[in-house]
Amino acid sequence: MKMFNAKKGGAKSGMKMYFFIMLCAVGAMVWTFVTVGEQASRHQSRMTDVSEQLIQSQRIAKYALAATTGDDAAFGKMAKSKQAFSGILKKQKTDFGPGESPESRAMANLDKNWNGFRSNIDAVLEGRVLISAMAESTSLMSEVMPQLMEHTQDVTNTLVKQGASSKQVKLASNQSVLGQRIVNSMNDVMRGKDTEAAAILFAADTKEFGRVLDGFMRGTGGIKQLQGKTLKSKLQKIALLFSRVSDNAGAIVENADELVTIQAAATGITGQSEVLFLSLIHISEPTRRATISRMPSSA
Repeated sequence: MKMFNAKKGGAKSGMKMYFFIMLCAVGAMVWTFVTVGEQASRHQSRMTDVSEQLIQSQRIAKYALAATTGDDAAFGKMAKSKQAFSGILKKQKTDFGPGESPESRAMANLDKNWNGFRSNIDAVLEGRVLISAMAESTSLMSEVMPQLMEHTQDVTNTLVKQGASSKQVKLASNQSVLGQRIVNSMNDVMRGKDTEAAAILFAADTKEFGRVLDGFMRGTGGIKQLQGKTLKSKLQKIALLFSRVSDNAGAIVENADELVTIQAAATGITGQSEVLFLSLIHISEPTRRATISRMPSSA
């Protein structure tokens, strides 16, 4: 009987140990599943963040170019994308932290490249007032130039019909050429196409147009005054339209250097976007490899 009780006690002790081991195993499995789940969630979050940053960086490059051509709405969109990118970066810096791990080194590189990218963004954003003023000026001039060109051509046609001297006809014809060059230079300034040279040419052509127009109206500068009610009426219309051009010409020329700086910043954003893209790819690569390593083998 005592032997039976001893065997029974040993069996109970063994069962307790068995259940204890099973309980530990189940606990370890639960802990593993929870940990793996948290890691998977964190990795997925990191990949999502990088994807969003890739989108925002491309948007910034697009908005920067649009902004420098006078698209006022692009400034607000660019600022919003900058804020979104910076917000994610701040979260990433906390998540990855300092250190020598591949992720931390990639994070430091991304932060460095973003600082250069951001400085150009700020340069464009700070030029909003100037660009908007320049865009408004060129828009105003673009509205009046077609009418001015039409009246200028009418003057040339009238002089030809009246049998005017070849010198006067040539001067009048050249006014049309100058008018077209003024339009082209305005567009080049806003497009950032050799802005400084375009501004200089714009100033020179505007000055010459005004000199000849004044000569036709008042007989100044060695130019013979045009006579006749029809011609004088057309010259008055041209003078009125041209005053709107000349009033804005000074602002364009005076601010050309600053505009060049802003346009260079926008071009810099476009050039740096590839570097930033590679930085984002590098920061996502360790996470991508970790994600792949957890995937079940097809074998």
